[in-house]
Amino acid sequence: MKLGKTDIQCLRCGSSHSKKKVGLPKEKIKFFYCPTCIQMGRVRSDQPFYYLEEPEPIACREINYFWKGTLTDYQKKASADLVTHALAKQDFLIWAVTGAGKTEMIFEMLNQALSKDWRVCLTSPRVDVCLELFPRIKEVFPKENMALLHGDGKEPYHYSKLVICTTHQLFRFYRAFDVVVLDEVDAFPFSGNVELNYAVRHARKEESALVLLTATPDKHLLSQIKKGHLSYVKIPKRYHGYPLPLPKTIWLSRLPQKISQGSLPPKFHTLLKKQLRSKHRLLIFCPTVELVINLQSVLSKEYKGYSICGVYAEDSERKKKVENMRKEHYDVLISTTILERGVTFKGIDVFVISASHQVFNTASLVQIAGRVGRNYQFPSGKVYFFHEGKSRAMKLAIKQIKTMNRAD
Repeated sequence: MKLGKTDIQCLRCGSSHSKKKVGLPKEKIKFFYCPTCIQMGRVRSDQPFYYLEEPEPIACREINYFWKGTLTDYQKKASADLVTHALAKQDFLIWAVTGAGKTEMIFEMLNQALSKDWRVCLTSPRVDVCLELFPRIKEVFPKENMALLHGDGKEPYHYSKLVICTTHQLFRFYRAFDVVVLDEVDAFPFSGNVELNYAVRHARKEESALVLLTATPDKHLLSQIKKGHLSYVKIPKRYHGYPLPLPKTIWLSRLPQKISQGSLPPKFHTLLKKQLRSKHRLLIFCPTVELVINLQSVLSKEYKGYSICGVYAEDSERKKKVENMRKEHYDVLISTTILERGVTFKGIDVFVISASHQVFNTASLVQIAGRVGRNYQFPSGKVYFFHEGKSRAMKLAIKQIKTMNRAD
């Protein structure tokens, strides 16, 4: 911890605090702590940090690399560009429409980086993204020693050349990685978070590559591209060639209030019955946990015989429920924005309740639409935005989807 005259700076998360506010009570000698990263264990000003230096890489290492898929022309170009930049230890952005197959584009880069005995980290602000990435990467590199790190992880830490973790876990690393792949770079809580950006910078070796993946780059990234400060490749097509589903907007008065009162408007019932008769399952997004719980209660009473479940960030069975949705155990899954990006469910349509709510910004609505049609067997589907007046975010999301679908 770095001590100034009036402030302290935590060298784990980079945040600064007034000494008057972070002094430890009941100590004979005045010591300080960092409240910002205390969930990772308390940092005290009288306790130094230690880290283990990375071993020197060996010249060449044999990697068991098993992937039998075929890349599209767009994916091939992105993969080749990524390999070139990563091996030169240059930062690079893959800007790909949702469902473009970003994960497949990084396989060859991982293979070549690991062959050089480099240490590589795949990280995301969303734990669900990490949980989905781990088995997919493990399948391609079946004999590679891999670590999966997140806040609820039970496995003890062990050293490995390939690490998959949430961005918060990067606070535990210092000058560790030759390549950091940051998926969903524009997602909450990473976007605009000074401490998490600090963690990424410190987890990289001084000579390293940062690979950014997103379908919806924020203003900062777009500015970096415009100024020529960040190399990138843009992929407007999904891997199967079908367009991103264009959301249909449906005005429904007082839908959240009616759900809270235990009822649903006839128009919603009609759409829901039609949906349940279709071959597609349904993912419903709500802006609040309260609405998730209330809607699950209403639908479970009205539609007995169907498997209907709700999930939110603090749900103790969150991981199990998401996995059950992947295994097609549910007809309907109701969620907050925790599942807006990075997860793939086969053959689903999407409803968004109160799409004009402030919690749904342009990027999140585009990402939500991108949950549909991600499978070769089900390359298309329906997206409904239920609202009581179109928000600016809704209009911009629809405009952005139209633009991406026109691009080639």
